[in-house]
Amino acid sequence: MKRSMILALLIALTGWLLFSPVAGRTDKPKKDKENKEEKESARSPLRGPWQVVDMVSEGKATPAEDLRQTRILFTNDKLTLRAGSKLIAKMDYTIDPKAKPATIDITHEGEKSLGLYKFRDGRLQISWNEPGKKRPDKIGDKCDGDLVLRPFGRCIYVADLKTGKSKIIFDDLKFTSGGSPEWSRDGRRFAFDAWESHRGQGSRWAHLIVCDADGKNVKDMGIGAMPTWSPDGKKIGYSSYEPRGVWTMNADGTNRNRLDENGWAIEWCPKGNKVAYTVGGGNIRVHDLDKNTSEELLDTPYQYVYYGMAWSPDGKWICFKGSRDGGTDLAVVHVGGQRIGFRVLLSRDSSKDARFHNNPTWGPDSKQIIVTMIPPGEKRTQLFLVDAQGQAKPKRLDWQSQTRSYLSPAWSPDGKKLAFFAARRVPE
Repeated sequence: MKRSMILALLIALTGWLLFSPVAGRTDKPKKDKENKEEKESARSPLRGPWQVVDMVSEGKATPAEDLRQTRILFTNDKLTLRAGSKLIAKMDYTIDPKAKPATIDITHEGEKSLGLYKFRDGRLQISWNEPGKKRPDKIGDKCDGDLVLRPFGRCIYVADLKTGKSKIIFDDLKFTSGGSPEWSRDGRRFAFDAWESHRGQGSRWAHLIVCDADGKNVKDMGIGAMPTWSPDGKKIGYSSYEPRGVWTMNADGTNRNRLDENGWAIEWCPKGNKVAYTVGGGNIRVHDLDKNTSEELLDTPYQYVYYGMAWSPDGKWICFKGSRDGGTDLAVVHVGGQRIGFRVLLSRDSSKDARFHNNPTWGPDSKQIIVTMIPPGEKRTQLFLVDAQGQAKPKRLDWQSQTRSYLSPAWSPDGKKLAFFAARRVPE
């Protein structure tokens, strides 16, 4: 019996996985057709990874908890259905976005289901009938199946800091989530980490990615996380889960060298040949690569220092997020140590305080820092400008949408642009 689209979805959403011919298949990253971008004559508006958030089949709704791991990846003419890391089905599809309403035809094992689709309120809705039946007359009405999907994963955007006008520079069908972007000091290249989230992977499986500042000439440098450029752009520092530790390598991926097996979240000083990284969970170590000497900066360590610390462009301060008894701080410490200079810029001591994230980024004058925060009573992560002296209240960047989350910001060396990760925008 040929598997219909509804049956394939039910397999994804129930215990039938145990009896499916694809159940138990190990979904390993590989160089196959699914991981290659097809040549595009016209880019499909459905293209990208999606999370199933609502499903009605034959009038019966699927419990929300059964949908959490169900994802669909659309290329320009194919869709892949997964339940976590399990591959459930691959199907062909065609669309007519000019039709009123827009139509979608989905072919699975030689049988075609006729359907409709629309974008609304940041979601994609697809309604269809089983093979042999006519196309539904209306979205969500008298149909065999109805799906609501939201964008899944994250892309890199670069925005003009004055106007907020932004464009995508990295939107990949293989590496569908990522973080920790960093500009090279000349502003010509990016380095960041990314992983195959649509296959159920997390950041532990991250790869190091390098590309030009316009998103061209993308290179996968292999396993690694949280890359950081040397001042001359000839080397990259990074962290590795296995073998554990902080590493350096040439910018072309050669000559990999583990600097400290106990270190984590390395960041290269923009001036001089020094790096900083966390040790012991709650302290920051600065290592001079020329002298081969190290110093820990915090006389009173935190319980935990998060990844994503940032050097000021003048090389004098490091901004970081640390957890302590009863709360968390966003603080700056002088490169000479806490005894020379230390300031807490933001604190979160209760649920009434804004929840700020790691990955702060400095402006080129070393006087301002952009931080991502969720303000009290809100749900979205927003970009805020913070005074590095701690003498002014954080100011929300006024061009951003308050219905959208912005993550892992990176201020360009010339001060004019901001890179960040965010979910793909859904067409209206």
